[in-house]
Amino acid sequence: MKVGIICIGDELINGYTKDTNSSFISYQLRIYKNLNVCNVFIVGDDYMQISKNIDYFLKNKIDYIFITGGLGPTHDDLTKKVLCQHFNCKLKVNDDHYKKLLKKFSNKNLKHIKSQAEILDISKPLLNDMGTALPMYFKYKKSSFFILPGVPSEVKSIMNNDIIPNYIKPYFHVNKNHLTILTAGIYESSLYAKLKTIIKKYNNKIKVAFLPGYSGVKIRLTAVGELVSNNDFLKFRQKIESKIKEFVYGYNDDKLNEVLGEVLIENKKTLAVAESCTGGYLSKIITDIPGSSMYYKGGIVAYDNDIK
Repeated sequence: MKVGIICIGDELINGYTKDTNSSFISYQLRIYKNLNVCNVFIVGDDYMQISKNIDYFLKNKIDYIFITGGLGPTHDDLTKKVLCQHFNCKLKVNDDHYKKLLKKFSNKNLKHIKSQAEILDISKPLLNDMGTALPMYFKYKKSSFFILPGVPSEVKSIMNNDIIPNYIKPYFHVNKNHLTILTAGIYESSLYAKLKTIIKKYNNKIKVAFLPGYSGVKIRLTAVGELVSNNDFLKFRQKIESKIKEFVYGYNDDKLNEVLGEVLIENKKTLAVAESCTGGYLSKIITDIPGSSMYYKGGIVAYDNDIK
């Protein structure tokens, strides 16, 4: 099944706001078999551009289409207008949500409140516990549409509390052949040099992505559809790890500072740090972990050369 995401908002394309919604949605869907995010489009509050992106997804038979942003009450919130025009439908007021908003904002602008309770007459409302905009779901031919507000906290709530449990989990199995290996102390290019021969042997069956970050390089392994058995995936993982085992510190959602603390406690060691340009940030990362006083003694920030 193919997935497409459209994130709408002038603030996303002019640099004022960073798009985090598409990455969150993609990350939530990554573990399900046969769900593959094919395209992510970021567009401004532009009627024609939004419409063109919807057309593109329909033309390419995208099965699940997520649209975030543009559900607010102001003149530049165009999503519902575009959808009504595109699918030849009208807006209707969801009475339950309207009553909820009236109770919450009794002294506010009633026109704006009503617009927040409007959804397409071909859709059904989704659950939004974090905001006032009413998200919606509808089906057009073979494509399922999820229309969400642009506020990241609302997107997370709607995905976690409604879309994943009610629209994804019942229909898709979790892909157990999915793993992220976390490494530190080695460059991305060096990792690839060590692993390229193994990767090429499984090129069409297992996707391998290298994701560098401040704490190291993540290696994401994902089996493609039903092409790889559990045993084959395990063998592939073991071959990868045998080449880089001295650089691996964890898996999936492990955090480097947490793993460091566990290793220090296990080996009955303590830690102190001396910092300069990091200005105490290293100490902060270490002490972010509850119980870090068991192994962390403290640190010195020596910035000026005289103090050094």
